[in-house]
Amino acid sequence: MLGRGSGCFEEGAGDDYVHVCVDDFSRLAYVEVLSDVRATTAIGFLRRALEWFAAQGVRVERVMTGAAQNERRRYRRRSLGSSLSTV
Repeated sequence: MLGRGSGCFEEGAGDDYVHVCVDDFSRLAYVEVLSDVRATTAIGFLRRALEWFAAQGVRVERVMTGAAQNERRRYRRRSLGSSLSTV
């Protein structure tokens, strides 16, 4: 949302996507606003989120995703490896 009145558009204005990762126990959250929801973007977000949670002392055991089943498979295959499980 640009917060401008109707009819006021700028070159390059478009959609942004809010990617959110929340620790179920502490409710600590990591959030980024990114330009798309492609698998490579989501995987990069997840890696940064996992690094950030580790820096906060949060040990991640599992990842739940609201993405479709095929996206969960991609996350597991490309990013998580065998160290984490997806729900």
